[in-house]
Amino acid sequence: MKNQLEIFRNPEFGEVRTQVDEKGEPWFCAKDVCDALKHTNSRRAIAQLVDEGDVTKRYTPTSSGDQLMTYINESGLYSLILFSKLESAKRFKHWVTSDVLPTIRKRGAFFTNDALERAVREPDFLIKLASAIKHERQQKEMYAQKCTEQGETIKQLEKQSAYVDYVLQSPGLLNINQIAQDYGISAQCLNSLLRQHLIQYKSNNQWILYAKYKDKGYVHSTTHILDNGIVVMHTQWTQKGRLFLYEQLKSWGFYPIMEQQDMIKRTDLFSMDYGR
Repeated sequence: MKNQLEIFRNPEFGEVRTQVDEKGEPWFCAKDVCDALKHTNSRRAIAQLVDEGDVTKRYTPTSSGDQLMTYINESGLYSLILFSKLESAKRFKHWVTSDVLPTIRKRGAFFTNDALERAVREPDFLIKLASAIKHERQQKEMYAQKCTEQGETIKQLEKQSAYVDYVLQSPGLLNINQIAQDYGISAQCLNSLLRQHLIQYKSNNQWILYAKYKDKGYVHSTTHILDNGIVVMHTQWTQKGRLFLYEQLKSWGFYPIMEQQDMIKRTDLFSMDYGR
């Protein structure tokens, strides 16, 4: 895929290269976004934090010629912003949503000089152009809705508990027993809960996520060779998966010990105030 490149510049965040695809969807150069948000390893950040469907490859003009580079859509962009611990991440989000995206949408994806000249010469192309414009308008409405939903998600997580902050600061993969310890329950209990709620099932002694959750970046399979030479597969959870479990368990009435203690403190304070 190859489209016209547009570069947005900001004194604080530097340059962010963008392209608009044939459907009118804006895409952002992943490296530029990671640099702005101080994700030191852009490949790892994209692999761990951004869903596979939110990533693509696009040709990009550089000083060395056109190169195939990684781009992310709006959903992927918000994922990187969400998992950034920088105070400046909020300012970056504001710049993108108040300046970059409105500029892209105002200019539109189809009203280039070449397109207009071709519309004059070819009546059939004019029909296709009108159809494309209609589709673009529909896409913009969808993106506006998505932007609102993503914004609400970010606001909600910004208000989340200390446990979420703790998760976001914890790198690497975790075994299910490590996550279970956060809630004061056993790994067997947690695995059973996830099975009952149709999140995972067991196959060849390995816990596998159902298709609905399989490609979300929640888990990672690791290979272990036992002393007797037998190869076994283990499922480990990413930090993204850990946050997913947090939301699921909370909806089932399970809270991390860290939050349980906060709830007890608030209850005690309420009781003291009520008893006065």
